Amino acid sequence: MKMNLSPVFIVCLLLAMGSNSLADPAEGDRVRVEHGGQQTTGLLTSIDDFSLTLDSGSQALVIQRTDVTKIEVSTGRKGHTLTGALVGTATGVLVGVIANAADDSEDNVGEEIADDVLGPSVTIGLGIVGGLTGALVGYLIKSDQWSETALSGATLGIAPLRNGRLQVSVAWKTRF
Repeated sequence: MKMNLSPVFIVCLLLAMGSNSLADPAEGDRVRVEHGGQQTTGLLTSIDDFSLTLDSGSQALVIQRTDVTKIEVSTGRKGHTLTGALVGTATGVLVGVIANAADDSEDNVGEEIADDVLGPSVTIGLGIVGGLTGALVGYLIKSDQWSETALSGATLGIAPLRNGRLQVSVAWKTRF
């Protein structure tokens, strides 16, 4: 059986196997490592073929590569402005609706016209104030964002043979 791989297929295969959007750990990166059933976060101070060293603030920790089950690199800190704004707006509107319902339940003779105008205004106003307050709080509260590194990778080799055919080889390497 003769196998004919088109050049377009080979290029697509190479691009797919070579694309790695995952961050590789480097010295100085803030990393989170799962090893031996525990998790350690710190600065990666050194890395070699057998181990990696983390500065966790209080001590330097040497972790054997064979013990590493997962490693993630910090991609920075992110605020939660939109989430805070949505929660704040919903809370403000809810408080406004409850306040209007409580006000409507009392006997307030002669205030019907004022209630019809002020009720929705108070609810909208509380929603705006809640939204702005929530956005500010969400902006100020930041959390780390993490990107998992590739624990293994594949390479593809293609070489022409003398008879005009191609030899395709796949190699798999494990880094941790």
